[in-house]
Amino acid sequence: MKVRCEAIGAELPKNRKSSKSKDVLLRDLDCAVIEQIHDFNRLSNNLMYDSVRGIFVEGDAPYEGSAFREKTHVQLCVCNPNCIKGYFAPLKESAYYPIP
Repeated sequence: MKVRCEAIGAELPKNRKSSKSKDVLLRDLDCAVIEQIHDFNRLSNNLMYDSVRGIFVEGDAPYEGSAFREKTHVQLCVCNPNCIKGYFAPLKESAYYPIP
């Protein structure tokens, strides 16, 4: 990706922090790398990825010595719509539990 950007005189994308967070939330570089992998596979007639998963470690430790972070989460992108066999409708709110 770096070589490709240099060849066309483009600036390499950068991951950036949001103005509202100390974490890197704007992942332009990461997105560009994944898109380049998809482009390479498509142009090379390689098998395409059906999905891409990313783990994002964000936020403060909830307690001293913790390896957990308050906002750690996983994102899944299904690239191949034929892999989606169904979907669900959100449930109605339950008065039994608090609403986050």
